[in-house]
Amino acid sequence: MTLLTHTKRLLTENLALKATALALAFLMWMTLTSDQPVEKVVSVRLEYLHIPEGLEISSQQAGLLDLHIRVPGRRSGMSDADLRVMVDLKDATPGRKIIHLDPLKNVIRPAGVEVLKLSPPRLTLFLERSVQAAIPVEPTIEGAPPPGFEVAGVQVTPAKVLIAGPESHVRSAAVARTETVSIQGRSTLVNVWVNITVEDPAIRILDTKPVQVTVEIRERRREVWVTGVRVRPEPEDPARRLQPASVRVRVSVPHSLRQELTPDMFLGVATLGDPDPGGGRQTAGPKVELTQAAPPDVRILEIQPATLEVITSRKKRSSDTTR
Repeated sequence: MTLLTHTKRLLTENLALKATALALAFLMWMTLTSDQPVEKVVSVRLEYLHIPEGLEISSQQAGLLDLHIRVPGRRSGMSDADLRVMVDLKDATPGRKIIHLDPLKNVIRPAGVEVLKLSPPRLTLFLERSVQAAIPVEPTIEGAPPPGFEVAGVQVTPAKVLIAGPESHVRSAAVARTETVSIQGRSTLVNVWVNITVEDPAIRILDTKPVQVTVEIRERRREVWVTGVRVRPEPEDPARRLQPASVRVRVSVPHSLRQELTPDMFLGVATLGDPDPGGGRQTAGPKVELTQAAPPDVRILEIQPATLEVITSRKKRSSDTTR
């Protein structure tokens, strides 16, 4: 028997038996390798239990922990949600707390999972009294009206919002802010409902309803003076006159108004009191109104002078009239 013939017989005889042995060897290899432990690091959020009523966590070292774990190979696809790190604050009191984390005491994990290390291994947190306060709501306005228009006023309703949280955080909270309200290119009233927020994540807004932001937009105005506005005495008395007999008026008009304002667009009146028998000095305050000849949206701001003198003519004596 030649060597070639012998080798051929070894390869071709009992093929079924040889295939079965090979499959069993492969399955055994898969089983052994799948049970090889795997080490990895997962991030797990801290959970706090039994926080005493009336207390809140005002600051903490970290919100997430890194767990260094060893899992069997067959569990290498385990979800991070299967791991939990919990801290019991049942008997905690206000102030600074240092908590040493124990892999056996603080970590909940599936069977077969070994926690090698927690990072960080301890926590520092502060507990404070929980308080409430009302703070103003400040609107966030973006953009600008078109040329010739301006923002006349901004109103938020309600003007304040109730917040709650750790005492030091609530005391330092100045305002709550709205979402951005755009007035870019707007020339009329803007009225929108928006949500509000507080920058400090430790603070809760107790009423999360939207607030109303109203932005009044109007045409810009300019001021002009009109001189020579006559003031009529009331009642009219030939023996008494006003000094001066006219005033100048400062008015506000729309920026786009190009019509010239003239004195006849105004009506001035000064109410005279009873004459003073003793001849004492008398004054009268002028009032000025617009006539129908005035253009719309003209507003009177100031009258100068604000006081007029009343001049009484002396009666001629009888001896003077007979001469």
